[in-house]
Amino acid sequence: MLGLPRSIARSSSCLQVAVRFLVEFVYAERPTGRGLLTKEKLDGLIALGYGYVNWGMMWEHIRCELTEPKLAFLESGRIGVSDRREDDMSRFLYLKTLEGVENKDRAYRESEGSGDEAGTSDSEAYDSEFEAEFGVMAHEIFMFGMAMAFVGFEEGMPSAVMDYAELVSKLKERKLSDKVISKGFDCFAFPSRNGWNDFGAGFSEEDILPWRFGRKLSLARKPILVFEEGGIRKVLWGPRHTNRCAINLVSSVYNGRFHQDDAKSLEMKRGLGKILNLKGKRFNDRFVAWLNQKTSGWKVEPNVPIKPGKKLSGPKDLGDIDCLAIDPVAMVVYLIECKTIVFGRTPSEMKSEVNKLFSDDGNSKVDKHVRRAEWVFESWRTFCSAYGLSGDGWRIVPLMLLENEIGSTHFVTPSIPVISFTEVQRKGITAFQELVDGKSTKYPAADKGGQSKG
Repeated sequence: MLGLPRSIARSSSCLQVAVRFLVEFVYAERPTGRGLLTKEKLDGLIALGYGYVNWGMMWEHIRCELTEPKLAFLESGRIGVSDRREDDMSRFLYLKTLEGVENKDRAYRESEGSGDEAGTSDSEAYDSEFEAEFGVMAHEIFMFGMAMAFVGFEEGMPSAVMDYAELVSKLKERKLSDKVISKGFDCFAFPSRNGWNDFGAGFSEEDILPWRFGRKLSLARKPILVFEEGGIRKVLWGPRHTNRCAINLVSSVYNGRFHQDDAKSLEMKRGLGKILNLKGKRFNDRFVAWLNQKTSGWKVEPNVPIKPGKKLSGPKDLGDIDCLAIDPVAMVVYLIECKTIVFGRTPSEMKSEVNKLFSDDGNSKVDKHVRRAEWVFESWRTFCSAYGLSGDGWRIVPLMLLENEIGSTHFVTPSIPVISFTEVQRKGITAFQELVDGKSTKYPAADKGGQSKG
């Protein structure tokens, strides 16, 4: 939505969610009247849904302490809302869009002429996890989504309606087995409920609130509606929507966005852990390689432990410095914590992200990294001996490097600098120098204790 006024972008998003909410509500509260649904009545329902979603989103931001709205009555009689943090979110959306464009351009340039196919995947490595969780393998989920799309397109309508038995027959014609069809419906058919407030087993109120992203009772995840009409079981679905949901489900596992708490099988929980760990290692390796390429004379060392018996022998295990970078000319020691974060898209996810990364409760990622930096500062002679450093005037700069931009960094001010790798790639080594010189627009100089101990 780059280039659209903020009010239009926000309204468009709320409108989409409002229409989705109306479909979900009608499916849960089946209408029994015989009156015609005119365009005027439909507009009125959409307006009610829009208001419900809009105020619900605002309440969620307030609850999670991510907004500070001011309410006022307008001359029109409506309630006006202003929020000083709206510019922060707009800045994040701009940077996220820019990041997406730059990443696509970079990926194209790196693959150009290599002969590699774009989008190659190691999906077969996790077939057992998919089968344990969903009853089918990843490629079979893709097949189900594609088959539903092709059968729907044959109807020649934006949404398709078909007798269940006829649909199953057409899916079998496309070489889908009974098992894949059955499990496909288990994955993507919206559960039948006895009313809006009837969540059903395995669900909660959070799963029906339309402003919650990633909820399990959402048309965005369950795009197939099964109902009876005249004693005949029928199916209603959007062909493109269903195919996209199948793609999104598989992608959410491989990009780490499928929540471990939502996983039912132990195999999937373990698989998600492996995927996240692998993503973290790949990012760390990629950044170290980039830093070695862009610098001359720097000492760069990945995964440096601070624990008894190691090169940096601390009194207890303080964890690893993901990347230790020493600039001998500027006399700066960078202690870099590399993080691959599946960024929060809803207020509750962002609040959890802030607590996990930046809170001052002693258990956040920043707090743990600060303890490592404090040990280096307090054990400076040991550190100098380990890396052959000498002289006064060295500066220690602890920082967190994120693989991608995340929204929560625009709503809090962490105790150490936090910067995205995309910004570093855009600015080059200058990005680190700005942190040291205090020229960063978001963070002051990160000098632990001023001058290092001699």
